[in-house]
Formats: sequence, structure tokens, C-alpha cells
Amino acid sequence: MSKNNKKNTKAKKQMNPRTKENLLLGFRSILSNDACYDLGHTRPWYAAVIVFILSTIIALIPTFTTYMTVSGGTMLTTNSYGYEVGLAHFQNDSDDDSYAISSYLSTLDSDGTLSMTREKWVEFTTAYNANLNASRPEESQLDDWHWYRHINSNTGNVDFQVFYCEFSGSELSSYASSIIAIAGASASTSSWTMPTYEAIAGLNPTDSPIYAVNTLILGEDGFRIFKYNSAGSLSAGGYGVNFKYPANEDLPFYEMSIPQAEDYATDMDYAEAYYRYVNGVTHVWSEYFDLAYRDYKNMTAWVQTGIMAAVFVGFPAFMGLLVFLMTRGKNNPFRIINAWHSQKIVYWACFTPAILQLILGFAFGVSSIMAYAYIFLVGMRIMWMSMRTLSPNRQ
Repeated sequence: MSKNNKKNTKAKKQMNPRTKENLLLGFRSILSNDACYDLGHTRPWYAAVIVFILSTIIALIPTFTTYMTVSGGTMLTTNSYGYEVGLAHFQNDSDDDSYAISSYLSTLDSDGTLSMTREKWVEFTTAYNANLNASRPEESQLDDWHWYRHINSNTGNVDFQVFYCEFSGSELSSYASSIIAIAGASASTSSWTMPTYEAIAGLNPTDSPIYAVNTLILGEDGFRIFKYNSAGSLSAGGYGVNFKYPANEDLPFYEMSIPQAEDYATDMDYAEAYYRYVNGVTHVWSEYFDLAYRDYKNMTAWVQTGIMAAVFVGFPAFMGLLVFLMTRGKNNPFRIINAWHSQKIVYWACFTPAILQLILGFAFGVSSIMAYAYIFLVGMRIMWMSMRTLSPNRQ
């Protein structure tokens, strides 16, 4: 009795020969076009569909992962071009007792909008400009514009600017685009004429330039960032196309005094204090940029992945139709392949290109041509299959 049970157990553990054959054929299809043909022509449809879905998911992993790992905070840690220093000057000036508005800038209303009115902003910039223009009379023409700009004491040029508008959503994006569209190539403050606020607010930019320097544009429900390198070229235009004020997270304005050299006994002490100051600004604002960029990052990741998914699904379908048409010759021995068989053959052939897409996508990034390597690889494999495996002259 015991021997019989052992024999029965052993028999049950044996794999079905048909299943074993299908598995071996499936593994062979990774490299063999003949195996893809056999699987697509003679094996169940659901296996081909499962392999195709799996291949598409694998091919999309680099795109989705890349967009989901983008961090808004890298804007301040990778080639910042002094953006964090400009932010610190702005928050330091906005917290000045003479024209303090930092509490309005840092507080959000219950609906997630900035607790700021244009009247309050005008009040701030009027006082700030009056103080600024006391030593720079050539800038008196800017008083009506009501914007913030920090002037580098060493060069005499603007190195950071802030605009405020009561726009949100697409209107804010249009406003920001208009600001940048009329940006001049020079940061000099010597001679030029500012456009009126109404011209920008009406989205009707003039030819008058705005300083091509690091820019922060504050709106009602979000903000925009434009970062320029030392040559005045836009380095991060549209980087935060949809930076939105995070719910329950006020802007990180906080009391922070910019170090003054005369307050320290040695240059080394001052350098250390300044280093801590810059790192503090970078840390706080980087975390806030991460939160503010999160929603847009998620939306972008799904949209881009969806676009690539449509391409990665549509192209194999086209190649399946191509295989079907190429085998329609009157004397072609593969005329027995119908349209559905052709699709299944291509589905099985997609797995290897998907694995290669996964490798190349992470190796070279989705911003390169390698983001579309899957399409080229599938096309090359099917063309090679048509010339060899499905050739009408095949012996």
C-alpha cells in the first residue's frame, strides 16, 4: 500500500508533456523567431496576450520611474545659479520692519490661495523701491511697475526678481510666459523702459525687456520658476510649470538674517556663517519645492506613460498587420496565417525588445532616443523574421 502511494505521488508530480513543450517553446521565443511563429500559429491566444501585456508594462517602466522620481528640490541643488541666495534676499527684505509682508506671503487661505492682495504687494514694492531708488535715481521710472528685484552690490546688476499677480491656473501660466517672452538678454539696470502692468496682465507683451535673471512669479494658487545661467540664458524655463501651493503647507518664509561680514571677527567665521545660511535656505526651500511639484509630477508621469503606452501598443498592432499582408502571396506557404495569428506572432516577439528597452531606458534616460528603442527593436525583429522565418523561399 505504501509503495502504491509513492508511485501515485510521483506520477502526480510529473509535468504534462504539452505544458513542458509550451514552456520550452516560450523560453526559446526570447531568441528564436521560429519559436515565435510556432507559438503564434499553434498555441492558445491568451498566452500571447499575457506576454504582450507583460512586455508593454516592462517597456514602460523606465518612463514611469523616471518621471515619478523627478524632484522639484533639485532645482536648488543642481546648477542653482544662485537661486537660493536670491530667495534668501527676498525673504530677508520682505521681513524687514519697514515694509514687512512675509506673514502675508507665507500664509495660505482655507481654499489654498495666497493670503495676499495686489494692494498689499503695491504697498511693499512702493516702500522697497523708494528705498532702493534713493541711491539709484535712474530706476525711478520703475516705480509704477511694483515688482521686487535685488541688485548685486558688486556688479550693480539685478540678480533676482519677484513678480506677483492675482492669477491662477492657466492664466498664471500665460502671465508667466508673457513675462519671460519679453525678457532681455542683459541684466543691466542702466537704460530701458518697463512695460505697464496692464500690458502683462492683458497678456499683450511689448518689446520692452525685463532682466534675464532668476525669477519667481507668485500667483494666487501657485508659482512659477525661471532660472538663468550666468550668460543670461534660460536654464530651467518651465521647470515648475505647475508648482502649486501644497495644502496645509505655507511658503517657507522664516526669520533669517543674512550674515554681515562686520559682525564676525575673522573672514573664516563669516564664511562659515554664510555657508550655514545658504545651506539652510537650500534645505527649507528644496523640501517645499518637492511638495509643490508633487501633483504636477504625478500628472506628468501618468500622461507621458499613457502616451508611450499608446505607442507601444499601437506599433505592434501595425506590425501584426504588416506580417499578415506580407504573407498574402498566392504561392506563399505562410498564407495559412490569418490576421489573428499574425498578431500573436508579433506579441510573442515583443518580450525580448521589452527587456532591452528596460535596460537601455535606465542606462541612457527617457529623454534620449533610447526612450523609443522598443519600437525600433520590435520593428527590426519583425523585419528579420519576415526575411528568414516567414520567407516564401524558405527551404
